[in-house]
Order: sequence, then C-alpha cells, then structure tokens
Amino acid sequence: MEPTKYNILIVEDDFTSLYVIKKILEKENYSSILADNVEDALSIINREKIDLVISDWMMPNIDGIEFLYRLKALKEDPPPVIIVSALTSEMAKEYAISSGAVEFFSKPIEIEKFNQTIRRILLEREKHSGYVKVEKFDLPPFIPVCFLSGNGGSNVLVDILISLANYEANASYFVIQQGSRFILDSLTHKLIESLPNKVFVPHQLIAPNKGNVYIAPDDFHMLFSERFELILDKGPKENYNRPSAEPMFRSLANYYGKYSIVVILSGLGSDGVQSAIQIKSKGGTIICQDPKTAVAPSLPRSYLIESINPKVLEPSKIPDEIKKIVASLKQDIKK
Repeated sequence: MEPTKYNILIVEDDFTSLYVIKKILEKENYSSILADNVEDALSIINREKIDLVISDWMMPNIDGIEFLYRLKALKEDPPPVIIVSALTSEMAKEYAISSGAVEFFSKPIEIEKFNQTIRRILLEREKHSGYVKVEKFDLPPFIPVCFLSGNGGSNVLVDILISLANYEANASYFVIQQGSRFILDSLTHKLIESLPNKVFVPHQLIAPNKGNVYIAPDDFHMLFSERFELILDKGPKENYNRPSAEPMFRSLANYYGKYSIVVILSGLGSDGVQSAIQIKSKGGTIICQDPKTAVAPSLPRSYLIESINPKVLEPSKIPDEIKKIVASLKQDIKK
C-alpha cells in the first residue's frame, strides 16, 4: 500500500486535538486536509477526492452526528467517517456507529489501534469501491505546469512565461500568486500586456486550452476536476492562504500524476509542501528556484527535503528545463 495516495480530512475545532491527529497521520505518510467546522468540511468533500474523514463529535453549531447525516445527504457514496470524542461510554460508541460512523475512538487516542483501523478502512474501501489509481485514468489533454509564487517571485514568473510563450508544446500554465492584492493585479496586468490573448483569470468552471496561462483569482482556491477542468472554490484557507497551493497540488497528484510539473519561486512560508510530496510520489516533477537567487528564500527552501528532491535551478534555466520535461512527456498526451 502507498499511503500517500490517500487524502484524509480532519474535522476538529480544537487546535490541540487537530494537531495531535495531524501528527499521527503525518508519521504514517498520509495527506491530511484540515477543517475546523462542518460547513467547511462539506465544502471540501464536495470538491475534492476524500478517502476518509476523522471528525470530532462535540463541535459548535453542527456536531459530528449531524455531520454524518448531512454527508449522507450530500453524496451518494460518501467517504467513511471515524468519530473521535471525549465521551468514553459504550453507549456513545453505539450511537455514533448507528448514526453512520464506521468507527469510534475516545480521546486520548490509542495510536497503534487508530493506525490499524485507518489502514483497514482504507483497504476495504479500495477493495469494494474499485479505487482507481491516477496511472489508469485517461491521458490528460495537456501537460499542466503550475507556478507558485510569493514575495519577490512575480517578476521572475513574468520572465519565465514570456520565455515559454512561443514554445509549441502540449502544455498549459497555471499561476498561484500569493501576497497582496496589488501584487496579484500588477502581475496580471504585466502578463496580459506581454502575452495578449493568452492570459485568463477564470471566474467559473473552465476547460483550459493548450498554451494559455490561467491565474488564480484573489481569495479563491483554483484546482482541477477529474475531467481536467479548472474549478474555483471559496473553501477554507489552507496554510493561511486562499488561494493555497495545497488544493491545486492535490488535484494534480490525483488526476495528472506523472504529467504534473510544479515550479516554486520566491516567497514566504511553506505552502504546498505536503501535497507536493504526493505529486512526487506519483512521478511528477518539482522545480525550485535556487533559494540563493530568491528575494524571499523561505518558500523554495521549504521544498528542499528528501521526499520531494526537487530540481534546483537559477531562474534563467527554468524555461529550458520545463521545455525538456514537456518534450519527454508530450508523446503520451492526446492530440
């Protein structure tokens, strides 16, 4: 079993409990997605592939039991839910399971049993639902090249995209620019001016075309559907960002696998690292701007870990590297 192919959603309003569960999952190399309320959790489940949910019972407004009922109403085949609670009685366990939970754990969680239960549930779900690996999906219509840029990255990004403008290939380009609204607007203006008729800021579901550039709009996550369409979502912030790279990178791992190319430029923080590990595990490529050349080196530096092992390049060498990777992949892509 390759644990990184599974996405586990944690629904927990208590930060300490959320942190504990997240760390347990990280040690098992699972990808975890976080929500601190039921409404955000339902939004995430509605737009992303979630394999398992771990939910608290006692939460304000909507509790874990009501969450189970709403989840069944939302999806015909909802992901299984493990309920965790400070309640310890056998009656509480029976009530949670009779309401639709597949398992119940009292806090503090018995870690070994918890991990065994998660593995069992995921394997059972895979066996009975015909879990489809990315490699068995239809070939995508283009090679996605996704750029994550923060402070100091926008000028480098413009130069790279201009260098790729006349490159005839089966690639499309997607931009997540973080920072102030002014930086995003300035970047968008420069790209539209430099690449007329090729730059778009989507405001609804859209099927991307080869050769075009798509910029995530302010305050929306941008990600792919299983039909290779772009989706915009107002779901909760991830790593304090919206747009965050995490939803986009998860969708790349799920639907594009080895055809994914991600480029990390100058910026702050470590957004997207967890989902970049998923992309790498599926055979995708991660390219990082050399932190020594970055105005804000912390973002590209956060990707310099063994489980990602990115290609580290000076900005001027990134376009040629993208062309080389695309050339090696494009014979597989639909004509």
